[in-house]
Amino acid sequence: MTPLIDQDALAVVTIRLEADGEPYAGKVGVAEVIRNRMRRLYSSDGTVSGTVLRRLQFSCWNADDPRRAKMCSADDATPLSRAARDAWNESEHSARVSGATLYHAARMAPYPDWASRVKFIVQLGGHRFYRDEE
Repeated sequence: MTPLIDQDALAVVTIRLEADGEPYAGKVGVAEVIRNRMRRLYSSDGTVSGTVLRRLQFSCWNADDPRRAKMCSADDATPLSRAARDAWNESEHSARVSGATLYHAARMAPYPDWASRVKFIVQLGGHRFYRDEE
C-alpha cells in the first residue's frame, strides 16, 4: 500500500508551519523534536503522521490554526519549502536540541505549565527546547 501523503512531505509541511519565521537552526530543532518523539514513542506511534497529527501536540495541526489550509497549496520549490526539507534531512544526523521532545514559542507569556517540569535545553531563534528529566 502506498500512502496518499508521503511521511517526509508531512514532516516538511509541519516544519514549515511551525518554524517558517525561524532561522535555519530553529527549523532543524523542530525537525529533531519530531524525530526524537518518533524514536522515543513520546506522544507518538513512531511514525511522522502519528507524531505530528496527534491531538494538541503540534499547534499547526490544531483545528483552529488558519495556516493549515494555506499549506495545502504550498509550492515545494519555494526557498521556505526547500529550507524545511533540508532541515528535515539534516535532523536525521544532528543534535542541536540534545534529545529535546518539547518546545514552545519563546514569546509565550506565561510559558506553558509543562515547561516548569522539564529540563530547558536551548533556545534557537524564537523557540525554547526542552526534554524530560532523566
